Formats: sequence, structure tokens, C-alpha cells
Amino acid sequence: MNVDIENIIFKIYECFHIYSAQTEQLKEHCEFVDVEYRKLLSHSKTRWLSLFPGNTRLIQIFPALKSFFLS
Repeated sequence: MNVDIENIIFKIYECFHIYSAQTEQLKEHCEFVDVEYRKLLSHSKTRWLSLFPGNTRLIQIFPALKSFFLS
């Protein structure tokens, strides 16, 4: 793949992990697109099994993330 999934997961996690106001906005977007809010998971390079759960969680709330970043 030409996409660095590790970097994408890390950047999106950091965007919402640091700013609680953005997390609240994401929760509102989840309600708007009728998706259950789930806390984003971070990927750690020392824990090689953490990439799959982080990617799965990102896919589960993707409609809300897309709505958040496009607004």
C-alpha cells in the first residue's frame, strides 16, 4: 500500500486525545450520522499487535470522522 496506516492512526488519535473540545465535537458528529461513539485507540510501535485494533476502531467511526473533518 502507498498509505502509511500507522501514521494516519497516530495523527487522528493525537488530534482527539489532546483536545477534549474536539472529542466532544466528534461525539456530536457520531450522533448526527447515527454511529456509536467509541474511543479511538493509539498504535504503539513497541506493541505490534495494536495496529489492527486501532485500524478497526477507525473504520467503525469513519462516517463520523469524515463528517467532522469535512465540516
